[in-house]
Amino acid sequence: LAGEGGGEEPRATSGPAAPEGEPLRLLAVGTWEPRKNYPRLLRALAGARSRSQRPIRLAVVGRRNGYTALDAEIEALAAAAGAELRENASDEELRDLYAASHAAVYASWDEGFGLPVLESLWRGRPCLCHGGSAMVEVAPGGGTLAVDMEDEAAIADALLRLAEEPGLIARLGAE
Repeated sequence: LAGEGGGEEPRATSGPAAPEGEPLRLLAVGTWEPRKNYPRLLRALAGARSRSQRPIRLAVVGRRNGYTALDAEIEALAAAAGAELRENASDEELRDLYAASHAAVYASWDEGFGLPVLESLWRGRPCLCHGGSAMVEVAPGGGTLAVDMEDEAAIADALLRLAEEPGLIARLGAE
């Protein structure tokens, strides 16, 4: 589990600063399957980027899961939104990606638990996540920005808040 981390990664007490003018760096981790909601997230990212004064970057890390049409859609939307796609990352690479990110995004709308939310919080990274499903059990302790992940406009607005609302990332990271 995230809290165990092989004893190599202690719990972070805060995340990295997100200085104004520097691009907002986001990380999404999860398999490519319908409930993980990547097409909606990537369309929302494109919308938020078009409205933001600050550059927003997103890296998506996760393996394909046998949905050929979905894979093609994710690739096309990522290219249009300027998102980075990575199928594989070692534990060390994933640790580095979290360290380089200001916040995580877990766009899934249907989960039994929501481990990536806790993994981001363990690392001191705020997490944009769904305000329903199992995430309502892990999100209320602080550090999350919970929205309806089935509402593309709500996702875009939340991404824009992360990029432009002064102190939001620092506050969520401290939580």
